Amino acid sequence: MKKIVLTLALGGLLFATSCKDNKTAPTEGDTIPATELTEAKSEAELKFEQAKQALDEAVKSGDKAAEEAAKKTLDEAQKAWEATKQKTDEAVNHLENKADELKKDAEKSLDEAKDKANELKEDAKEKAEQAKENVKEAAKETQKGLENAADKLKK
Repeated sequence: MKKIVLTLALGGLLFATSCKDNKTAPTEGDTIPATELTEAKSEAELKFEQAKQALDEAVKSGDKAAEEAAKKTLDEAQKAWEATKQKTDEAVNHLENKADELKKDAEKSLDEAKDKANELKEDAKEKAEQAKENVKEAAKETQKGLENAADKLKK
């Protein structure tokens, strides 16, 4: 009987804690898909490399106007690549922070579940003890009733 009550209590506790809504509202950082960041980073890196090659070719040809244009393009490509790299790093850091938060939430929920299980276990023990006492009292009263009935029959 004790095992059944404890099992039902633990089942109810697990059900109640599993239905808990721990979701957080999505932030702006969550809305950028990882594939978009990866593609943007690759594209920016490719443009940066192409601008480097164009600058090298302009230097080799000796054309000052082409060299200046290539330097300007290289600077713009480098800025775009660094900005994309920074956004990617920020997204990675954001995801790591979210993962840490979820881990902490899970640990907290587990601790709460353990505490609740311990409370239920103690409650079950107390109720079992109370039931045991009630049975003893009922047995004593029944014994007294039987003794009284036996005394009346003797008279």
